[in-house]
Amino acid sequence: VVSRLSPEKRIENPIKIAHLLGGKIKFQIIGSLAPANRAYFRRLQQMIETYGLSQTVTLTPNASNQELIDSMSKSTVYLHTMIGEHFGVSIVEAMAAGLVPIVPTYGGCSEFVPIDYQYDTLEEAADHIAKNTKNADDEKRVKMHEISSQFSPNNFRTAMRIYIEQARSQISAYRSSSS
Repeated sequence: VVSRLSPEKRIENPIKIAHLLGGKIKFQIIGSLAPANRAYFRRLQQMIETYGLSQTVTLTPNASNQELIDSMSKSTVYLHTMIGEHFGVSIVEAMAAGLVPIVPTYGGCSEFVPIDYQYDTLEEAADHIAKNTKNADDEKRVKMHEISSQFSPNNFRTAMRIYIEQARSQISAYRSSSS
């Protein structure tokens, strides 16, 4: 999980999912921690202790870029927890790194993440995570990277050029027909 460590991001959900999975899969939760959210962070730490997940769930506040890259390079799955996220840059970044994204069915990410990797309940998320960590393969990693490439700067520029040219053509056609 890569996210701001604040309540609206629902960071308690990966801890609950780790508990549902019986502590068999390691979770690393990385994110920025603002001073205003320190009490929430302590609650997350307490949840990890209460569920007995100290060996499986790691909270890494304010990680460096290198720590983030190292974590993604060792992971197979990326879990996104915020429902209704407008887009989710971290999802695309994880996919670019070849991670299989597990995302809520509601939100902007549901428009580009394949349905097989979307969840409505924490139980569904746990099931997707279990399946995709057990059956991790290079084909999935490549597919995720390919999906993420649609958001590359070059593809964006190309799409914008096409859009602008289409708009110009329509304007020209309109002007010609109304003369």
